[in-house]
Amino acid sequence: MLLDYLKLMTFVLKKYKWLFLAFFILINFIMLPLCLSEISYSNVLQSDPQMLCFNFLQKNILLIYIIIQSFMFRFYVEKDFNEIIYTIDRTPKYIYVIIDFIIIQMIFLPLYLLVITKIDSFISYIMIFMFQCLISSSFYYFISMISSSSLIGLMVIICYLFIFTYIFLNPCIGNIILINRSIEYIPKYYFVSHTIIAVICTVVGRIFEKNIINNLVIIMA
Repeated sequence: MLLDYLKLMTFVLKKYKWLFLAFFILINFIMLPLCLSEISYSNVLQSDPQMLCFNFLQKNILLIYIIIQSFMFRFYVEKDFNEIIYTIDRTPKYIYVIIDFIIIQMIFLPLYLLVITKIDSFISYIMIFMFQCLISSSFYYFISMISSSSLIGLMVIICYLFIFTYIFLNPCIGNIILINRSIEYIPKYYFVSHTIIAVICTVVGRIFEKNIINNLVIIMA
């Protein structure tokens, strides 16, 4: 399983090397300075640096996260590739969603570490942000599998993030975004309810994934 994944990721990196280089530059040379400027801005205004930086992560880094994941995962969804992929690797693809999550979080690690050194007690916000990334991944997996399109999955998640980041800001079940909210005021149901939703999305996505495999078997028979 891991060997097949590494082979695929090597292919993805070669095919999209300039795109991933652009993401690297975007994160480390644009987003990171912007995040630091948010921290400095909070000091000038005497506002809460934790909240401002957490808002920045949700508004910008979460979007970058799901875009990177869509490029890493699209080969398991798109019809041009999945016939070959599923022939040589029957591993449930939600496993690779989790592996992608871990890899992307490692890419974000320099950003996390620098912010933690600048803001006291920010590690709790980082953990919540990582939770949001993981839940977003389950949503993306679910939509991509039921639509058989990584692009549709990406567009739906982008719309979802936009709505709950800029339009509908009130906390509710299904809304993982916490704009202008301190962790002390996060509703008690937040983690439990969204974990349950993520599990349901993963299970249903896996059912649709099995249907994709069955259809491929019929076509190849």
